[in-house]
Amino acid sequence: MRKNHQWNETQFLTPNHLYQQIGLLFYERNKDVRPHAHYKVPRTVDVTMEVLFCVSGRILYTFYDAENNWNEITSCELTEGDLLCLFGAGHGGKALEQTRLIEVKQGPFLEMKDKYYYPDSE
Repeated sequence: MRKNHQWNETQFLTPNHLYQQIGLLFYERNKDVRPHAHYKVPRTVDVTMEVLFCVSGRILYTFYDAENNWNEITSCELTEGDLLCLFGAGHGGKALEQTRLIEVKQGPFLEMKDKYYYPDSE
């Protein structure tokens, strides 16, 4: 989602069945957000979904079919204020200038079991 994306109503970008939900919330001035909490609900999650927010800089992300010979699927450049939601594709990036990102993903992070790399990358 580009930083200049505008919305005038609350909407979710993701369908309910995905493991990570991304919503765009919209409230008119003085609108109260009803206090709430969420139930503890057992969930089975077998993929790692990531959300990247570009705080500053520029980075080119390339996406790969990690299950089929790492074929390149597409790429996109993130700049300040852009948000990227990763839903399971292999990915890698090249910083085009000094870049700061915020990454959000579900945990726990299991270092030796959580990720694998393209065979020819370092």
